[in-house]
Amino acid sequence: MTLLSVENLSVRLGHRQVLNGLGFEVEAGEFVGLIGPNGAGKSTLLRSVLDLVPTQGHIRLSGEVARAMNARRRATRVAYLAQEREIAWA
Repeated sequence: MTLLSVENLSVRLGHRQVLNGLGFEVEAGEFVGLIGPNGAGKSTLLRSVLDLVPTQGHIRLSGEVARAMNARRRATRVAYLAQEREIAWA
């Protein structure tokens, strides 16, 4: 079963093209690591899967179109802890 499918993903932040034409699939039971230098787009890729940044392309979570999922539904499929150090709770 394909848990994550990314096809022709492109992300532009401001005037900078961060990701362009990215595609991959993650199957159930696979482990995936994102490795690269600062500014390579690792966090942007994760944020794009969660629909936290504007994207072009197609993202599916467990076969469902990610963009069509509301935040609650998407949260049943993925979790994300941002790297910022500010804590939102007491």
